[in-house]
Amino acid sequence: MKIVKIINNNTVCAVDEKGKEQIVSGKGIGFGKKRGEAIDPAQIQKIYMITDSALRKRMVECLSEIPYEHIQLTSELVDYISSQISEILNESLMISLSDHISFAIERQKQGIAFANPLMDSIHDYFPEEFALGRYCVEEIRRKLDVALHEDEAGFIAMHIINARAPHQYGTDSGLDKAGECLRRNCRYFLSGQAGQDHGCL
Repeated sequence: MKIVKIINNNTVCAVDEKGKEQIVSGKGIGFGKKRGEAIDPAQIQKIYMITDSALRKRMVECLSEIPYEHIQLTSELVDYISSQISEILNESLMISLSDHISFAIERQKQGIAFANPLMDSIHDYFPEEFALGRYCVEEIRRKLDVALHEDEAGFIAMHIINARAPHQYGTDSGLDKAGECLRRNCRYFLSGQAGQDHGCL
């Protein structure tokens, strides 16, 4: 695997032996390196296999802007979330969640907290995602010593809900019309369109 672009000291873009471009991270993996150099396999901590070129570009931007410890923890959380949900999650989850978690941590340090207007509904209609959100909040407290407000569990759950394909909430899931409307509102809320009339709530 050879380096094609150095994002920062801890992340590089590389191509494997088949010519496929990948994003590779590891402590100090890009430090003092140059384009074309081989990557030491011992330094590799995570390989991000993102097939969509637009998402891969966003991931590169994300990795270049967010503290490495936030990226590392989010990667662990996404791996755990994926292990708890049988369906394949949208590969954008790593991007959206790392961005959200990093900003949430910075807001907490500044004493700023946001209330989640969908908190009760998420708890009632999406208990699995909400439980995973609470797990993430606890892991952030345990590993980074940052105590986020419980509403953040709801925000994280919204990202998980948004990362699950719509068909995963079909009739077999028991999700009724109100729950489906909530799922749509989570998507609109995360896209910055909260407060608009989407014909649901």
